[in-house]
Amino acid sequence: MVNFYNYVPVGSHTIYPDVTPIYLTNPSGSFKIELVQDLDNSTKVIFPTLTNTPTEFTPRIIFTVPSGSLPRNKGQYTMYTYEGIDGVWNQISNEWQLISNEWDQTFLTNERLISTDRAWVEGVNGVTITQYTGTNQTGTYTTYNL
Repeated sequence: MVNFYNYVPVGSHTIYPDVTPIYLTNPSGSFKIELVQDLDNSTKVIFPTLTNTPTEFTPRIIFTVPSGSLPRNKGQYTMYTYEGIDGVWNQISNEWQLISNEWDQTFLTNERLISTDRAWVEGVNGVTITQYTGTNQTGTYTTYNL
């Protein structure tokens, strides 16, 4: 399980991928992490910074993640790690096949899943409190009995 903390400016993490990375030794190689929240299935995609060069014999991936790119809500997540070749919409040769990507958005081409892990994000579950100041304060609520 990988633990991410929102209160640490830049966190350093390590994973051992399920398959050996083949693109991360390439200067244009990169990877992304997709965090899927177990409670509501919300998804957050982050592009961490690789701090080592994994090989066939030492496939461990060491990376850093700035806390601003993590999900706000704390909880358990399923973490999918993909590797691929860096691509920017206006710098690739076959732009028409990638029409769904936004202009200047970073993405991966030839991406492949290299790891599925569990993750815990220690975040803030700040709830916005709405104060109603009007005279019409009628409302409804639902009570569930177990």
